[in-house]
Parts: sequence; structure tokens; C-alpha cells
Amino acid sequence: MARLQDPWPSRRGTARCGPDMNAGSRCGQRRLACALSAALVASASFAASAEARLPGETHWPAATRPAATHWAKAALWPTEVHWAAEARSYLQKWKTITKSRTVTGEEELRVRISYGAGVLTVRPATDRNLLYQARIRFDEDAVLPKLDYENGRLRVGVASLEGRRARGLGREGREDKLDLRLPTSVPVDLDISFGAGHAELDLTGVPLERMEMSTGASESVVRIDEPNPMLMESAVFEVGAADFRISGLGNLNAERVAVRAGVGAVTLDLQGSWQTEARLVVDMGLGALMLRVPESLGVRVRRDAPRFLASFDLDGMVKRDDGHYSLNWDDADHKLDIEITAALGSVDLRWVP
Repeated sequence: MARLQDPWPSRRGTARCGPDMNAGSRCGQRRLACALSAALVASASFAASAEARLPGETHWPAATRPAATHWAKAALWPTEVHWAAEARSYLQKWKTITKSRTVTGEEELRVRISYGAGVLTVRPATDRNLLYQARIRFDEDAVLPKLDYENGRLRVGVASLEGRRARGLGREGREDKLDLRLPTSVPVDLDISFGAGHAELDLTGVPLERMEMSTGASESVVRIDEPNPMLMESAVFEVGAADFRISGLGNLNAERVAVRAGVGAVTLDLQGSWQTEARLVVDMGLGALMLRVPESLGVRVRRDAPRFLASFDLDGMVKRDDGHYSLNWDDADHKLDIEITAALGSVDLRWVP
């Protein structure tokens, strides 16, 4: 009886084809050739085994069938699975829309972003005459883009079509994306609701008068590299199961900043140009909180003792009756009052030059 050979022999210096090989690649082609070869070998095996049948037998010997079936399936299955995934990806109908508007005497721009899943990027416009510019990349079979402007109000995002689920994230280059440019010459009231994915906000140079941001299961980064020219009454950040980082929080120029986090890691870099005495309220559920504090900033940290179960590392602070104080608290030009509530996890404070 003909012997079945391994359709992918392991030869020194020759890479094996894995199931993740592209169907159009050399390895994908070699896998298909191997599959056909395996089928031919299987056929030859069955033909050879026909001579070994006993008189009156109406089936092939059991010892032959499994071996032939094994190699044929082993040759075809990984390629079939991968090609099916490739086909589903290419069947997505990607579309991109872009819309922009110049400044025409607006005194304020109210921006509402509602984005379920994907990659969200918010940046300052490079042209001072630009009121906004939005670019949305989406799968038109799964979501409906929203990009509406009227009387100083901008609403942007996507909504899932009935009976369809937005894919949001996929392989690089095959994911929903929203890129928004904000004005640098008009005050902005910013409200962001973001679900899953990656968000990167560079608010440097954007005159913010109010900000609220909520995230789900995401990785989000917020940067403010220059002082906000507007004095903000408050800024609120609601964080779900996420990795959340703010850099240059002192440049936000807010009198009160609230951060409420569920599960994950939160890093608050308090560097920047503090213009007034401010208050930071942090409510952590389960996770790690890192505070990066400039040495020139006077800091008082108070915690909700009955609810505080997290480990607490406040190196360089002195304990007084109502909290922990930085050594320069009495003489500092700018002071920050921090209130922390943490259920489980850790709270670390690090001093930076």
C-alpha cells in the first residue's frame, strides 16, 4: 500500500507555512500546492488499498481512511480559516468622509463627540481660521456617520445600523477612525463619550472653557503642552476599565478637576503652568493611581479614611491633622488640594523636577 508523506516536510533552512500566512503569499501558494498533493496522495492510497480489499468488502480498510483524511484536512483547514477571515475583512465597505468649516464670527464652539469603538484622534487646527475639520473612516455596512454643524454646535461620531454591530477595531489599517481638528481662535466647550479602542487627545493651544470626557474599555492619552488661555471652572474625566493618562494637567487652567475611575491604571502628570489655586478630586475603584507632581507645586493630600483601602505611598510629605502636606506648602506660589478616595489598589506620588 502507498505510504502517505507529510505534506509539509521540515527541511533545514525552509520556513514552514503557518495558518496566518496570506493567501496570496508564496507560503499561501505552497500550502495550496501541498493540499492538492495531499489529496493526490490520498487518492493514490485509496487506489492502492483497493487491491488489498478482501473479497466481498464494500468499504476501504479502516487503517487507510484516517491517515488520508488527516493529511488532506491538515493541508486545507488552516488555509480555509485564514482565507475566510481575509474574505470577511475585504467584504467590509470602507468609506471616508471629510468636512471642514472656517471661522465666521463664532463666539463659541460646542463640540459633542460620540464614538463607540475605534481610533479617536483630537488635535488643534494648524490654521487659525479653521473652525473645525473632521475626517471619519467607517464601514458603511455597519455604522452611520454623524457630522452635523448648526449655530456653533458640532456633533460628530458614528451610530450602529439596526441589526448590525460596529466592528470598530481590527487589523491595522482596517479599523474605524475619527480624526478631529479643533480651533485655536474660538473658545471650545468639549464633551467626549468614547467606548472601546484607543484615544489620543492633544489639546495644546485649544482655548477650552469646559471639558467632560467619559471612556469605556480603552487606552486614552490626553496632552496639554501649553497653558490654556481660558480659565475653566471644571474638567471631568470618567474612566471605565481603561488605561488613562493625562500629561500637563497644570496647563488645563481649571479650578476643579474630577477624575472618577473604575478598573485600570490612571496616571496624572501635574506638571504645567498653574495659574490659580486648584482642587483635584480622584475617586478610584480597583486599580493603580500614579501622581507625578512638580517639586515647585505646593500639595496637600487628603483621603476618605473610612473608604480608603488602597496602599498609600506619599514620599516627601509630612502628616498634619487634616492630611499630608508637601514641605513647601506654606511658601509655594501655587497650591493644589488633592482629595483621594480609593477602594482597592495603590496610590503613588512621585516628585519630578
